[in-house]
Amino acid sequence: MDLEDFDLYSYFYNLVKQIPDGYVTTYGDLAEALGDPIAARAVGYMLSINEDPDGIPCYRVVLHDGTVGNYTHPLGPQEKVRRLKADGIPVVSGKIEDFEHHRFRDFRTDYPLKKMQEYQRKIAEEYNEYGPEKFDLIEAFDVSYTDRMGFASSVVLHGEEIKSYVFSDKIRFPYIPGYLGFREFKFIRRLYRNADLLFIDGNGILHPRYAGLATHAGVILNTSAIGVAKHLTRSTKRDEYLYIGGILAGMIIRKNIIVSPGNRFSVSSAAMTVKTLWGDKYPWPLKLVHQLSTMHIDTGGRILELDAESISAR
Repeated sequence: MDLEDFDLYSYFYNLVKQIPDGYVTTYGDLAEALGDPIAARAVGYMLSINEDPDGIPCYRVVLHDGTVGNYTHPLGPQEKVRRLKADGIPVVSGKIEDFEHHRFRDFRTDYPLKKMQEYQRKIAEEYNEYGPEKFDLIEAFDVSYTDRMGFASSVVLHGEEIKSYVFSDKIRFPYIPGYLGFREFKFIRRLYRNADLLFIDGNGILHPRYAGLATHAGVILNTSAIGVAKHLTRSTKRDEYLYIGGILAGMIIRKNIIVSPGNRFSVSSAAMTVKTLWGDKYPWPLKLVHQLSTMHIDTGGRILELDAESISAR
């Protein structure tokens, strides 16, 4: 199983196709078949953008209590009920009768998210908090999205010189909390310019399995990396320090600047590096790279040639 660019959309839709005539399943059942209950919201999203409702029977997916729920069709839930009844499934007042009798959970699956969790644990084992203190090339990354397309950008800082790069591609993995590396790392790998320090909009070891996007990228690319997030992930907060499972994993510099080491940094050295470079301000290369990724969307994914004067970097 190729985990680096895994097509979870196709895998998921093949699961939905397994639901037999006369049966229904739930969002949670499909999330379990993918390998993690946390994917239930992503299940709902992927069903909502199903482009082949006749070939991929998303109307057979209902709420956990047998309630029919919504249906992304011009006729809405009414059409969902019609299709369910046509399958021989009894629906009364918007709810499946004898729900458990009609519930399907016997999916043929490899549980891909479980395999990804194990992959993340192996990445976490390779994390090293010791690394160089001086850096020649610094590269920052960001990805913006429209529907199923990702528009990525990076900026490379070499002394006073700034270079920018962009790359767009179809998204093959939805957003699922804890799995951002499998959605965005392929963009980072494509844009990586052998920088010896990466700044990534996301977390490092501040992650349920200590393998956020910055750690995923730093370990696989074998370079130093720091994650800078704008929002707190689930963790234990003690003053400005953040812990996962009792292990120090991140630090709050100020509101909307949460730093965690990706690779070759400790929590304190990662925070000190960000403070030394940009004080208590949000790192301007990450602001700049976000501007680039949104501009990339505006140009329809065309390659941009930009210099430091073409956009307001600071």
